[in-house]
Amino acid sequence: MGKDPDKYGIVKMFDSFYFRKHFVIVFELLDCNLYRYIKEPAFRGMNKDLLRQIATQMLQGLQHLSKIKIIHCDLKPENVLFTD
Repeated sequence: MGKDPDKYGIVKMFDSFYFRKHFVIVFELLDCNLYRYIKEPAFRGMNKDLLRQIATQMLQGLQHLSKIKIIHCDLKPENVLFTD
């Protein structure tokens, strides 16, 4: 099974290294995160169709990560990023 990040909506990792005893991972630069998107209109929520689309994409990405034996240990709105 391939690890194509574009196909599964997964951020691309460019590099990783240790800095002052901390493991640092360098990812591609993306746009707005889900928390900021929800916060902008004073936390009024979002359209159900958009919410369904985001949830579907997240579940597909998480399902793929599970298949390739990767666990996301910090899933929160701040870590859900938009590309457009």
